[in-house]
Amino acid sequence: MIDYYFYKGRKKTLLNLIDLPGRFIKKLTGARFNEPVDPASVKRILFVNSTHLGDNLLSTPLLAGIKEHFREASITYLTKKWSADAVRNNPAINVLMEYNAPWSCNPGQKPHTYRELLRIAGHLRKERFDLAVVTQFDPRNIIFARLCGVKYCAGISNNGFSFLLTHKTDIEDFGKHMVEYNLDLLRSLGGNPADKKLRFFVPEAEAKTAEDKWNSNTQKGGINVIIHPGSGHPARSWDLKKFSGLCSLLSEKNGINVMIAGGSGDEQKAEEIIKGCRPGIRNLCSKLTLAELACFLRKADAVLVQDSGIMHLAAAVDAHIIALFGPSDEKTWGPYKTGRIIKGDCPLYPCANYKRCEYSSLWSCMKDIPLEKVYKAVLETIDSRLVYT
Repeated sequence: MIDYYFYKGRKKTLLNLIDLPGRFIKKLTGARFNEPVDPASVKRILFVNSTHLGDNLLSTPLLAGIKEHFREASITYLTKKWSADAVRNNPAINVLMEYNAPWSCNPGQKPHTYRELLRIAGHLRKERFDLAVVTQFDPRNIIFARLCGVKYCAGISNNGFSFLLTHKTDIEDFGKHMVEYNLDLLRSLGGNPADKKLRFFVPEAEAKTAEDKWNSNTQKGGINVIIHPGSGHPARSWDLKKFSGLCSLLSEKNGINVMIAGGSGDEQKAEEIIKGCRPGIRNLCSKLTLAELACFLRKADAVLVQDSGIMHLAAAVDAHIIALFGPSDEKTWGPYKTGRIIKGDCPLYPCANYKRCEYSSLWSCMKDIPLEKVYKAVLETIDSRLVYT
């Protein structure tokens, strides 16, 4: 398996060389990893998650566990501006701050400069945080947390600078879900997760507007399916023509109300899908807030998603999920403890290789998923929901 998430080659060798003196000094001082921490001594916690929407949602069980274990502590949560809505209303968070790290911003997103990051670190240093929890693989987040002057620092150690950590977890090989790896950080601090569910909180006002929008886009007593064609990468994208064919089958053959949802980046995809269908498919891209979309996902009879942040949002609200998977391993990155997975037939699966496909030029593991297989899975999901309710 190709560990896309971890450094390799010369970069890995360089990081190991940097680690050597740090580990040697740590050993000389007698410092050990994962020493017990008295929860009562921790008053201020810095939670660093510089990644995407889905990664923030996958961190919510850890966030809840940290809040439960360190009951007297306030939590300042750092994440990208474009991912903040995933945790904006989470009651475990006392302060939510933008942290647009240049190493984790997508094209079109304006990152903080390194000078701005140093200024943010200086400001946070004055807050005198007791503990930092870093949930992303890039070691620069560990360095940033240390620049904030924290006493304890917990993080994943695979990509170097482990000597800066006081509490760590190692991922030798991806064999369990990322939620569990995150929760290993809580265990390293002496905590025990009581509830591992993903969490997403919808404000009452947005729940009301979502209800109004749902009523205007559905018919009472009808069957409703939501399709989210976004994925963030071509390697995780199903053929738009197959999406179009699926919408046509569901709408024309089965009389199902089909809604295509997504953000501004998905509008063009939605238009391409609808172009090949008869009138009646609803395009809701950019017409729903994230909280409103969460309400739609919860209400739908079936939700078709790809490997994306919206897939994890659907899992957080107990939606009826069918998830299409390409090169990623669903055991680690799939919808947590829910949903139905459909993956392609590729002998290299799971490769987690997004730079190039070593089996074909088009990531056939995703593109070759049969339309008929997805259509059948959607109908079976609808049938099971109708029987259950």
